[in-house]
Amino acid sequence: MPMPKVAPQLNTCPRCKTAFETGGRGRPKKGQVFCSMRCKALNRVVQPDLHEPTQLQLAYIAGLFDGEGSIVLYNRGYGGRPQLRATVSNTFEGVMDWLMQVLCTGTVVRHVHPAETGYKDALTWQCYGQNAAKLLGLLLPWLIIKKERALYAIGTQVVVGSTARV
Repeated sequence: MPMPKVAPQLNTCPRCKTAFETGGRGRPKKGQVFCSMRCKALNRVVQPDLHEPTQLQLAYIAGLFDGEGSIVLYNRGYGGRPQLRATVSNTFEGVMDWLMQVLCTGTVVRHVHPAETGYKDALTWQCYGQNAAKLLGLLLPWLIIKKERALYAIGTQVVVGSTARV
């Protein structure tokens, strides 16, 4: 006996606002909320919006970033645009606390080294996606070494809610 036809239901993804159908044969299950696994995963990663620092703070952060920072573009395996990560590494905890206080976003990761190696524990402040693109845009006037890489990285990111680039 053939399966009865089920009318598809039109849903809207809360993350990217894309319309998609659920229910019926060959479609996602009726109760699916997000349009894709990517949107479901990105919805779990929520960073507070970047606070805009003063011009003096931006100049200092740019110096830190030129010396101890990195700009990473990586492919997460699901196609589309590359993901952006901006990081600053240091062994002094006060610098990382100050970055978190001034920017109000990102995370700090501690890298512990065994005592016998003689290395200090390192700390890395990291910021992803739109916040990283916004930070790089704010730092552009003061960046020297990483200016070209920052411009390229900003160009790869799409502003949330539009098709325009940053």
